[in-house]
Amino acid sequence: MEYTASLAIPILALSIVALGAAFYFFTKEKVTFSLGLIIFAGFLLRLHCALDIDLHQWDERFHALVAKNMIDSPLEPKLYSDALLEYDYKNWGKNYIWLHKQPLPFWVMGLSMHIFGINAFFFRLPSLLLSTILIGFTFLIGKKFYGEKIGLLAAFFHTINGLIIEIASGRVATDHVDTFFFFFIELSILLIVLHRERKSTLLLLGIGVATGMAILSKWLPGLISIPIFMVLNFNS
Repeated sequence: MEYTASLAIPILALSIVALGAAFYFFTKEKVTFSLGLIIFAGFLLRLHCALDIDLHQWDERFHALVAKNMIDSPLEPKLYSDALLEYDYKNWGKNYIWLHKQPLPFWVMGLSMHIFGINAFFFRLPSLLLSTILIGFTFLIGKKFYGEKIGLLAAFFHTINGLIIEIASGRVATDHVDTFFFFFIELSILLIVLHRERKSTLLLLGIGVATGMAILSKWLPGLISIPIFMVLNFNS
């Protein structure tokens, strides 16, 4: 999929129009319309960056190569499909079997390329979708703590946050791995907030699964949801 500069202006213009319309509905207290437009604008901003045809140097090129190789060997992550030259297993950037990051993001990105085709956009597609869904999670958490207006403002700031957009499009280090990590951590926090209001075994199971997925995305930092659960449920 080739991305030309001529697409940049229409995409960005449409995102600005969507945010303007979201503000209009915000002033009219029409939360659903406002949130939908904010999420749509967030998708467009992320799409604009994800359509870049080039893989970025750190760390996206490594991640794309490992995800591509996991199409054929999902349980054996490889930086090189065949080790034709000598490699140093102590150097994460020159090893044959690649264990520098956890496997979940690479399984999903590899599956995306396996289904839709091997190119940069379909490699980035899971991050694009997860990063967009995260805007809705931010709204729900803000709404639960401070009300709908604060939730909408939080969603808006999440939508236009440059670093989050760059991470989801592979432009800064740790890129898509961090997007997966953000998604499952925020999902676990949302479920914890819901569980605080309504005790449910199903919600507890969801918290456990989301925490496990976070660990499979970025290892032990995924356990951050446990102290959050303890703080929010301290009285019970």
